[in-house]
Amino acid sequence: MSQQKRKLEQLQRWMQTVISAPGGITAGIASEEAQREIPLLDHQLESVITRSSQQTSQERIGIYANAYYARLLE
Repeated sequence: MSQQKRKLEQLQRWMQTVISAPGGITAGIASEEAQREIPLLDHQLESVITRSSQQTSQERIGIYANAYYARLLE
C-alpha cells in the first residue's frame, strides 16, 4: 500500500470518528480512537482541516457532523 493511500485511509478513519462522536466534534477529536489515528488537540484542528475564507475549521467539519446525524434521522 502506498504512503499516500495509507494517509488517506487514516484521515478517513479519523474524520469518521470525529463526525460521529456522540459528544460532538470536540469530544470526537479528543477521543482515544481519533487520537490513535491523528493525535492533536482541539486548537490544532487547522493542521488537518483547513479553514476557508468564510468558515473556521470547526465550522467546516461541523457541516459533515450535522449531515451525518441528519442522515441517521431520515
